[in-house]
Amino acid sequence: MRLPLDHVCVKTGILCPRCERLVSSGAVEEFEIEVMRNLIDLEENQDLKKYMQNLSYVKAYRFRDSIVILIQRMGEVPY
Repeated sequence: MRLPLDHVCVKTGILCPRCERLVSSGAVEEFEIEVMRNLIDLEENQDLKKYMQNLSYVKAYRFRDSIVILIQRMGEVPY
């Protein structure tokens, strides 16, 4: 899965200068880091990997008690 932040930064919670700029500028919100971390965890599941590898994270939005995650598909979805 393609993410706007580096996978290492998301997994460790320690942001490099580039990722820190994205968060401090508001392009990526703090809560999205946890959303991305959960998506990485899903991608590491071998049963889900083939479905997750052609996806690109766009943005997550909080709405009341829900989170809406926008994901763009890159290429074909395997069946």
